[in-house]
Amino acid sequence: PAPVATVLHVAPGTPVLHVRSVRRVDGEALDIAHEWVPEGFAGRLGRDDAADPGIWASLSRSGHVIATVRQTITAGLTNAADVHLLRTGIGVPLLLVRRVALGAGGIPLALSDHRYLAHRFALEVEFNSGPSASTPEPPGLRAVPTTNPTSEEIPS
Repeated sequence: PAPVATVLHVAPGTPVLHVRSVRRVDGEALDIAHEWVPEGFAGRLGRDDAADPGIWASLSRSGHVIATVRQTITAGLTNAADVHLLRTGIGVPLLLVRRVALGAGGIPLALSDHRYLAHRFALEVEFNSGPSASTPEPPGLRAVPTTNPTSEEIPS
């Protein structure tokens, strides 16, 4: 999809490896993950690599160094596509986590979008500095526009 191409800095229609998986803990669904890797970086990676050892570990094994990870966390609700995979109802709270793995020079290597059941997941974040003179907010905090809240969401 075009939003994926934009994040990965590839032309729309460029082949990418796409893997969808449902992660479970003790037999219970935790999240739905969608991961995309541009064909140029995916090389011989396949769907099995997404499960074990994982896309990012597989990229590292292939010589691609992940220098930075950008992560965005927002809130959402389950939709019809989530119900069957997560074994839950429509409208259940989710944590939507988007991670972009960047190589040297800020080149996107992989994109992952996770839909975590909020009641089963906690994310711990540590900041090594607090508010600065330029902003009273903690680092990494920004407002989300309310006019079109799904504009950045990638379809399932």
